[in-house]
Amino acid sequence: MEISSLCVFSCLICLTLCFACLSRFGPGPHIVEVDVELPDKEHTKGSFTIEMAPLDKMPHSIHLFLEQVDHGLWNGHDFLTNAPRLLRTGMAVGSSADFSNFEESGLGSLDFPEYHVDHPHEQWTIGFAGTGPDFYINKGDNTNVHGPGDVDAMVLQEADPCFGFVKEGKAILEKMYALPIKDKNSEFELRSPVRIVKATVLDNSADLQHDTIHLKGKHFFDSAETFTNRRANVFDYQELDCTVYEVKGLIMDGVQFREKPKYYRCIDEIHDHIPYIVEDLPGDMEIAITSGATTLAVAEKSISDDIQHGKVIHLKGRSPKLFNALDENRHKRILNDSKRQGDRSLLMVRVTYSNGQGIIEPKNDAKELQSVFDYADVYRECSGDKLNIIRAVGDAVSSGVMTVSLTQNLSGMTWDVAEIFVSRELEDAYGIHWNTYDFVSYVFPDTINFQGMGGLAYINYYLSMFWDTQVMHKYVFLHELGHNFGHDHSGTDSNSYGDLTGFMGMGDKGTRVCFNGAKSWYFGWYFDRQRSISPSVFSWDGNLMGVDDYLNENASGNNDEVIVQVQGNMQTDMYLMFNRNEGVTADNPTVGNRVAITAQEKDNAKSMQLAILDTNQEYRTPNWEGKGEDLVVKVCSIDTTAHPSCKARVIVFIDNAEKRLSCDGNDAETCSEKTWKKWILRVKSGRTILKSCKWLGKLKARKPGKATWFCNRLGRSGSPRTSQICCNTCQN
Repeated sequence: MEISSLCVFSCLICLTLCFACLSRFGPGPHIVEVDVELPDKEHTKGSFTIEMAPLDKMPHSIHLFLEQVDHGLWNGHDFLTNAPRLLRTGMAVGSSADFSNFEESGLGSLDFPEYHVDHPHEQWTIGFAGTGPDFYINKGDNTNVHGPGDVDAMVLQEADPCFGFVKEGKAILEKMYALPIKDKNSEFELRSPVRIVKATVLDNSADLQHDTIHLKGKHFFDSAETFTNRRANVFDYQELDCTVYEVKGLIMDGVQFREKPKYYRCIDEIHDHIPYIVEDLPGDMEIAITSGATTLAVAEKSISDDIQHGKVIHLKGRSPKLFNALDENRHKRILNDSKRQGDRSLLMVRVTYSNGQGIIEPKNDAKELQSVFDYADVYRECSGDKLNIIRAVGDAVSSGVMTVSLTQNLSGMTWDVAEIFVSRELEDAYGIHWNTYDFVSYVFPDTINFQGMGGLAYINYYLSMFWDTQVMHKYVFLHELGHNFGHDHSGTDSNSYGDLTGFMGMGDKGTRVCFNGAKSWYFGWYFDRQRSISPSVFSWDGNLMGVDDYLNENASGNNDEVIVQVQGNMQTDMYLMFNRNEGVTADNPTVGNRVAITAQEKDNAKSMQLAILDTNQEYRTPNWEGKGEDLVVKVCSIDTTAHPSCKARVIVFIDNAEKRLSCDGNDAETCSEKTWKKWILRVKSGRTILKSCKWLGKLKARKPGKATWFCNRLGRSGSPRTSQICCNTCQN
């Protein structure tokens, strides 16, 4: 029997996709949890879970969907269509979501149609609309509607992929089914869309997630062995595998902050969670490390251990390996995303010890240390009650504070070695481990050698440490806690703390500040007023509102945003934020009531303030995406008297004839056929059909009312203004 080359090629692709999915997400079953918010008066929140079909049946669809979820692409999108047979995702007019992220990530659609007879479109199953990215939930048995029709013929081009089923949460979906649509002519569009707050790939107890990274020609990350097999060597003490954390220290130099050289610690999460000091980590390896997400593998002969210096990993002249490998325990707290919202416990630990002549203790008594919880209330205020730091409870803990008394003389000991003695005492005497509380702060007497620093904190880990004279400095405490949440510093080109707009920089004149645009974006507190734009696809003309106005629910339009993320191919993401000098952000006299532009490569990275703009000022990035054209961010106006909220009108565009915008609206932007195809879609019978600018031109000539309906209802643009331009310029 002859096998066609196309069949062989298809099989090879499926095998490749299966392997890629296994490497990234484990063997399964693969489960995705979708958190939603309904548009009712109570803003009802709920979730449902989707279990994927067996990987060998639908490898392409499963791999694409899991990658979309893992990249956070569905966060902020909507369920838009409530048809009799299905509930389908989409994007509402004015939504802050942006489907261009799917394409830019290479995760926009399937490369070929996929269907398997073992997984028909029965009730409660999940399918892609065509080749995606939109997906839908089948309300009933839609096998004959969305399947291949003639099963014997298997005409795949006519079948939608069916790749999963609803496992839990049918009650919230039934509430969504009952939501009203706009009218009978709206093609079943919901009167108000259902927001996808967050979609998450749940841990399925797979042992690992690998990535192999080549950096500057050096192969640091090794995926040749599985994480599980590597662990076998650890128990024989032939090799140590530990998680790398960066520790940030803060030097108070008068009223200024200075940054200490980087400290790295490596924590053995199999044996005892006691940190190893990492010395001589190669500089070009440092930039490949994500604190709390990278594993270091070293031979045991590289390690020394003594009471004066603790456990030290010596890397000078050695060739360690790094792994992006997450075991089950580590996966539960990676990047501290889950800790950036909700009630989070904090334990303050007063450290006392005997020096042989008496008891040495911090200058602050337990009652004084309780005041730091008032400091931490800033997180609740800035988040709009989405994050609340609460007092730890437990034996020997009073109002969130406990005192630990050590017999070991700590006088003159450096902070990193003293830390180990305290951690041991908490574990052995009180049963307090790294995961007992969300955050723990050690407060030491000034007899401990802090090497000139007032405070230190692990990035993306639970622990911070303070000199007794500095913990009561409100700004220092909140700054170090920000490191525990996974944030690095906010700086300028001349000062790593130079950003005056938030706690991860120096702040400005007081402590009624929050966080800059980049840090706020990753906190996710203002998700319903965050927008991601791609200027190479669409220009943007909209308003920025301040955090305080957002918290007081003073948004007055669909185009009012708190943060705008500007993305481009091979460009560092930029974040635009109106630094309103009011309420929780009132202490910004130097940079207040202006628009701040910040750049940050990824979560956990340092941010760089690029510009502070007033009315009629602009910031240009030359050669955007390497195409020889400038990206322009311009502030058209700032109105601090507007009601109900003060706003800054901002335009973002590529400086060419097609994309250019102006503050007076007299710009040269037109709608090209290529641009139009990226956003005008027609939804019919639950299917998404790509339509062209020429198609709309014909419709305008024949049925102008229908054309207007499409422009108003189905325009998928990063900017409503661009949608209107396309509607005005498309001709037959």
